[in-house]
Amino acid sequence: MKISKIVDDKEVLIALLPAGEIFGEMALLENKPRSASAIAHEDVTLLAVNKQNFELMIRKQPQLITRLTTLLADRIWFAYKQLANALIDDPLGRLYDYLWLQLEKNRVPIAKNGSYTFDFGPKELLNMVGLTTKEGSDLMRRLFEDKRLKVIDSRIFTADVEEIQKQAEYYKKMQKIEAARRERSQQLNA
Repeated sequence: MKISKIVDDKEVLIALLPAGEIFGEMALLENKPRSASAIAHEDVTLLAVNKQNFELMIRKQPQLITRLTTLLADRIWFAYKQLANALIDDPLGRLYDYLWLQLEKNRVPIAKNGSYTFDFGPKELLNMVGLTTKEGSDLMRRLFEDKRLKVIDSRIFTADVEEIQKQAEYYKKMQKIEAARRERSQQLNA
C-alpha cells in the first residue's frame, strides 16, 4: 500500500506499507481529517475503524494501545531519520542513506553479501527523497553503476546490504567534513 500526499501539485510518496500495517491512526487520535491518501496496487482486505469502534476495541483489547504506541514511536523515529536524510547535500548520498534507512526500518540483518529486495523501484526512491524523475535520471545511472544494485521486477535489489550501509555512512561523513570546513572558513573570515 502506498501512502502519498499532494504538495505543491506534486505527489510525494510518504511511505510504502507492508501487509498488516496500520494507517490513518492520527485522524482517529486527533479527531481530524486524514492528511494523506492510501492507494493499493493489488488486492487488499481492509478493516475500517471509526472513532466509536476504535474506543470499543481499546476497551476490549488493551494490547492495541501497546501496538499503537510502538507504531507511533517507530513512525517518529522514521520521521527523524527522513529529516536527517533531507539535510544531506549530495543527492546520491541521500539515495544511499534512504536505502540504508529502509534496511534499518525493516530490521534487515547487515552482512557482507547479504541480499535484499526493496518494496520500491527507482522512481519511488527518487520521490521519497524529494527528487523528480527528470532530476534523478543521472543519479539513478550513477547509483546503478554499483553492480551490486539492480532493478528486478520493478524493485531495487541489492546483493550486498553491508555496502549500502558503508555508502550511507560515507556520504554522512563527507557531509560532516564539509560542514566543519565551512564553519572553519567562516571563523577565519570573521
